[in-house]
Amino acid sequence: MSIGTGWFAQVTGDVSSDFSPTDIWKLGLSLVALAVGVIAALWIRRLVLRVLLSVAATHGIAGIVANVAGLAVGAFAIAFSLYLLRLEQAAYPIIGVVILIGIALALGLQQILANYIAGIALAFRPLFQPGDVVEIENYQGTILNQNLRETTLRTFEGTSVTFPNRDIFFSKVINQGASGKRRIDIRFLAPAHLNLTSLHDACALAVSPLAFRDPARDVEVYFDAFSGTSVSVVVALWIDWKMPSDYLHAKSDAIHAIVMAVRQLEEDTKQDNLAT
Repeated sequence: MSIGTGWFAQVTGDVSSDFSPTDIWKLGLSLVALAVGVIAALWIRRLVLRVLLSVAATHGIAGIVANVAGLAVGAFAIAFSLYLLRLEQAAYPIIGVVILIGIALALGLQQILANYIAGIALAFRPLFQPGDVVEIENYQGTILNQNLRETTLRTFEGTSVTFPNRDIFFSKVINQGASGKRRIDIRFLAPAHLNLTSLHDACALAVSPLAFRDPARDVEVYFDAFSGTSVSVVVALWIDWKMPSDYLHAKSDAIHAIVMAVRQLEEDTKQDNLAT
């Protein structure tokens, strides 16, 4: 049944068609689609904002991304409503504007997006976990926390250093605490007149009973240089450790034990020389 030629036929350019009950149905359906799209856009915006804030994104950045997500859903709803009304030509500019906004935001936020992409990659390929002692870009310390955007490290001096995840992803990371073992190398110069065999044994015996030492690995003592009046000595031992302080205490105790052993060896050497 024809109701008459109206605005719908004029807008579509099809003057031969009437504004029929089918057209009324399409108009109602497009309005429903538009209303659902607006509700979905608001819901998507709140959801994206909540998710980004939960992964420690700043409120400003989270708000921008959430607004863009809501705008994209809303624009899609408008374009779909226009499509139902056979106004595809009017929908194309809206879609184009949304695409341009998306490209502009992607270019402006590429560094931020790179951090999140790197954070996701690190989540699937973890290099460390909180509590590990690592070295990143010449900084040594303990990992405090890591999220999708950044990683925070506390140095042995107590300074907190924050790295963008994109920098960590492309940097050399040395995880010193992953195995719970670490080697200590102690270098010093000893008088060349000392008996090297006695010096070797004295150093090894001095550090063997230390509390932090790994008993499964032998103490290693090397002589790696000679200058005429002195000889360069390296004492290497492995320790069990969980905290940075374990390493510092173990190294301090080892140095103290070696100094006492070398002094005792020098005193014994003097006594032997006097006796002869």
